[in-house]
Amino acid sequence: KQWYQRRVAITAGVAPVADSNLDVKMVAALNNEFADRLMESRKKSEEMLTNHIKKLSNDNSEILKELDVMHSAMSDLHKRYDRAREVINQIKKKKDRLRLCVDTTA
Repeated sequence: KQWYQRRVAITAGVAPVADSNLDVKMVAALNNEFADRLMESRKKSEEMLTNHIKKLSNDNSEILKELDVMHSAMSDLHKRYDRAREVINQIKKKKDRLRLCVDTTA
């Protein structure tokens, strides 16, 4: 019986310290778990942002290619317009010359 009482007294004195150590260990474990989750979340966010940047870069490249194609098409159209305008001006000049020839002969 004395042994049991002595054990209970010793345990009572050690229990708060053990509980305190347990609390510290639990808080440390929770902090580690929180830090791990935070790191995982950060990694996922970085991966998502990296993928989004790659997608935007690819989209940008495609848009630049399409813009280049449109630019060359517009350039060709402008050249054809200039040629057509020159031909029309030549036709008008010839028409005016013919009128002069017809008026002078008449």
